[in-house]
Amino acid sequence: PIYLNPHHSLFLSYGPLLDVFAFFKKHPSKYLARFFASFFILKIDELLWPLPDVIVPVFESKIETFSKKNGASLWIAKELSLMTKIPLMDVFNDTDRVGVKKRVRPFPEKNILLLSAILKESEMLYHAKRNLEPLFAKKVYSMTLIEQRKSV
Repeated sequence: PIYLNPHHSLFLSYGPLLDVFAFFKKHPSKYLARFFASFFILKIDELLWPLPDVIVPVFESKIETFSKKNGASLWIAKELSLMTKIPLMDVFNDTDRVGVKKRVRPFPEKNILLLSAILKESEMLYHAKRNLEPLFAKKVYSMTLIEQRKSV
């Protein structure tokens, strides 16, 4: 949808990458996270987007993963942060995972990359972007590794 722009999903929900990702969700490792993070680097360069100033992971719902620290998005975001030397911020609360934590201070004039491992519904990403925009005045970009929305 237009209201998510600028947004890009790297892969659709089929093919051998899904099997690798399913394995990664059950057995997280920094090596597979680095493998997935490299796709984000290549796509940012290809899209000619500016390098983000901050990387913010978007977490799966609590139904998907009870703990944020074991979420695929966080693993991939950490490796992307290490590879690019761009800071990582965990700004979303643990309750709904799209509301901003109370202790997050504004960072004006920053480009943000919202990183999501799997996108199943547009609304979650839309609310995450809408909640971040007042804190970061430049632009909020979003990227997803695997697109699972029914209608894109």
